[in-house]
Amino acid sequence: MFRPADFFACLVLILTLCLPGCGVKKWPEPRAGEDVFSWKSVTVTKTSNCLTIDSTLDGNAGNLTGIVLEIEYGMDICRACPFAPNMTIPLSLDSPEVHRRGRSITVSHCRKDGFSGPLRFRLSGINVYPAIEPSLSRVHTVEDED
Repeated sequence: MFRPADFFACLVLILTLCLPGCGVKKWPEPRAGEDVFSWKSVTVTKTSNCLTIDSTLDGNAGNLTGIVLEIEYGMDICRACPFAPNMTIPLSLDSPEVHRRGRSITVSHCRKDGFSGPLRFRLSGINVYPAIEPSLSRVHTVEDED
């Protein structure tokens, strides 16, 4: 015949063996395949004072919440070296420099003193979900206009 203490010990043993695998809880994670976007194409036009960057997004373009324009400029640019921007410009989607039409985005950036010499730039797209890393375009090189 079982005593109450034996019954309680068996119950505790069964629960400790069964409960750890039951209902494992994790924080919600974004569905990366459905929530990410990438830069499909990026082209640039450079004048003496301005850059006009036309780009197209691929994937879930609706999750784009901001853009960071990273620029490396100056006469001493090493094209074979890692990208090291000396100017970072965060842009919101309602910024006057950003024009969005569906998946197409145009970013215009002008400087009073212009851009002398060649430059390299990259776009970084910020996702609405902070757990998803920013989407980086490839680094583009723009030669000096002559």
